[in-house]
Amino acid sequence: MDEKKTAKLVLDTIPALMRFIKNEMRKSVRDTTRKNFDQALTIPQFRVVGRVNREPGSSHRDVAEWMGVTPPTLTRMVDLLVGKGLITRNPHPTDKRQILLNPTAAGKKIYIENRTRVQNLLAKRMKEVSSKDLAQLEGSLRTLSDLFESTFSVE
Repeated sequence: MDEKKTAKLVLDTIPALMRFIKNEMRKSVRDTTRKNFDQALTIPQFRVVGRVNREPGSSHRDVAEWMGVTPPTLTRMVDLLVGKGLITRNPHPTDKRQILLNPTAAGKKIYIENRTRVQNLLAKRMKEVSSKDLAQLEGSLRTLSDLFESTFSVE
């Protein structure tokens, strides 16, 4: 297989995988937060909680840009997440114009619970794959990660 065929396969495969992950994450967040209505989250809110867990101390501006929303839109989301006790706002140590976002213990818990639930669903699907194919898949994913990790944050 050449680079163009491989690139086409990546473009054809990754979106289907991402749809599966997003659908399962939506179900997981809905089920988890249904148990505790005070922490009920929309998917965009959960994405913010996830980003702040993966990159504690992210600036408000960076998270807004990553989400593809304006800073005022993110401010409303952050207000709700702070009110639910899932993230905190902290002033930047040297630039008082910037606000840094960090997860709380409850924010870490909800993120880990949902990520683990979806990871377990993926693992269940992977049981259908032979050990040989699983090893090849793992190697290929590591290669993709190495190629693109410095370009984009892994979500």
